[in-house]
Amino acid sequence: MNHRALPALLILAVLPPGARAADSWKFRPGLWESTTGQDYVLSIPSTLPPEQQAKMRAFRENLKPPQPVTVQYCMDEKDQLKSMFDPAKQPPGVCSERVISESSEAREIEDDCELPLPVDQHVTIPIRSVRHILLTGEGAGTIDQAEIAMHRPRESMTQNFRWVAAECGAVKAGPQN
Repeated sequence: MNHRALPALLILAVLPPGARAADSWKFRPGLWESTTGQDYVLSIPSTLPPEQQAKMRAFRENLKPPQPVTVQYCMDEKDQLKSMFDPAKQPPGVCSERVISESSEAREIEDDCELPLPVDQHVTIPIRSVRHILLTGEGAGTIDQAEIAMHRPRESMTQNFRWVAAECGAVKAGPQN
């Protein structure tokens, strides 16, 4: 499997139909950090001869997922994060949305999607998106945290985004923009 295709599945961003204005996909300007992690699960078919099962167990024990990668980048008012899976851009019925929690300061929105694979429309990839939206203060109406998680039978990938500071310092706009 081409593991470079996985990040491409997580690339996209906008306002879901019927969402409240505070539920926008506008990200808080400033310094952001993105951490991407990947994990593998190798199942061993019980139909294999015991010798092959033993070899596969040994291989699985040595299989190490890549270390998480963390990148910092700067976003200003006109730049918005584009490297995020966007439930609003999916066909009707693919995603469901619900409010996980809400207070006077913030709201968390969760989208669960079953995205068909481009190569096989009968196979779907479950993708969960959670975004934390500020409702008061300087960043009101913007996202300050988000997580995208994709799980497939043999691998999973999680991408976490978090706002770090209003000022970017020497950090420039990154590949996410």
